[in-house]
Amino acid sequence: MTNSSSPQNGFTLAELLVVTAIIGILAALLLPALQRSRLSAQRSVCLNNLKQLGVAVKLYADDHDGFLPAATRPPAGYWKTNGIDIWNTYKSLVKNYAGLSGPSTPDDHVFTCPADTFYNIGLPGSFTNAPLHDQARSDFSSYDFNTGNLKTNSGSGHMYPGVAGLKESAIVEPATTILVGEMPAWIPFSWHKPQGGLQFNNAMAQLGFVDGHVACIPIYFDVAKTNAGKDSLCYDPPSGYEYRWSAR
Repeated sequence: MTNSSSPQNGFTLAELLVVTAIIGILAALLLPALQRSRLSAQRSVCLNNLKQLGVAVKLYADDHDGFLPAATRPPAGYWKTNGIDIWNTYKSLVKNYAGLSGPSTPDDHVFTCPADTFYNIGLPGSFTNAPLHDQARSDFSSYDFNTGNLKTNSGSGHMYPGVAGLKESAIVEPATTILVGEMPAWIPFSWHKPQGGLQFNNAMAQLGFVDGHVACIPIYFDVAKTNAGKDSLCYDPPSGYEYRWSAR
């Protein structure tokens, strides 16, 4: 009897190296596309949240003779009410219109931007590497209300703009006046297109407006005004920008 043998099938070292190189090239091509897709999905979720919150605020106004939400003014020179930043006190007033009840938690998803993974409240220093919506000071929300007019004058002589407590019908430019938006717009920095600096001009932020539309737009930053104690939320931008803080 004659024994016969067949050659074993397999990859040579050179073939394995070629396959590995091809996989590496494909991964390098696909990863940026996957990253862009992930970021686009985050922006879509965030814009949808802002749309829902805009509806909730309007439903509140409908039940309150057309007046937009307003919390009690904090003590003079301060910017918190019962430990919550005044830009977030609206949540307790409107969250039932967004389908929520009971105490606020980090699981209140309509108030959570998926890109919210770091924050800074505008004081000197670095970013805090934790989600803003996990913080009690923000009432577990990524989104602020245009409530600067609730801030009491601390002696600087500057009056803050905002829409809190005003009649919706009294707002002069509803299509450009901010109603609610991502907290970074107030400083500004960006969750969606971050840069190395703590604050920078034309930071992209997602906003909801009094007329009901939502958009991702650049926010104006004037470093001289910030150094004088006036963050971006304190003044309307120059012409060419698609938003304003002032109601009138």
